[in-house]
Amino acid sequence: MNPQPIYTPENLRPPAYHLRFTWSGWPSGGPFPAPPGDPFWKDLDALWEKDGLRRLITNWSPTLIQFTFILHAARSETSSNSWKLSVMSVASLSA
Repeated sequence: MNPQPIYTPENLRPPAYHLRFTWSGWPSGGPFPAPPGDPFWKDLDALWEKDGLRRLITNWSPTLIQFTFILHAARSETSSNSWKLSVMSVASLSA
């Protein structure tokens, strides 16, 4: 029996707190290039949204890239399954 995630977009409603997920990357050989232009972000944001993630904050420098995401309800069933596994993995690490 698989554990069910506690926090899902369906049960997080205002004024409930929203989970935020972050990702950070550091260069392994030289600095990062300048940030990509708007067309790149538009396409990438659309893919992230399809997976249920909405990008809220981007910090981009030559030595560090950081993204902050929030979950939202508009996601496909396929991405929903992988999202549940990710949340369960994070939850088990936190326990």
